[in-house]
Amino acid sequence: MGLFIGTVAAYSSGDFLVAGVLFIADLIHTVFVTYLLLVGKYRDGHGKIISYPGQKIN
Repeated sequence: MGLFIGTVAAYSSGDFLVAGVLFIADLIHTVFVTYLLLVGKYRDGHGKIISYPGQKIN
């Protein structure tokens, strides 16, 4: 969420280069976390696996 807010703030202030870099970083982070969620490897701060409803974890 912080990267998105930074992107919007940089874009609003007219700093398009910084906004672009923040957008790309946010996009990479989102794709990576989504992948971890889909394969059942994402863990919370306590080490517990986070899954979507109905996901079967072995």
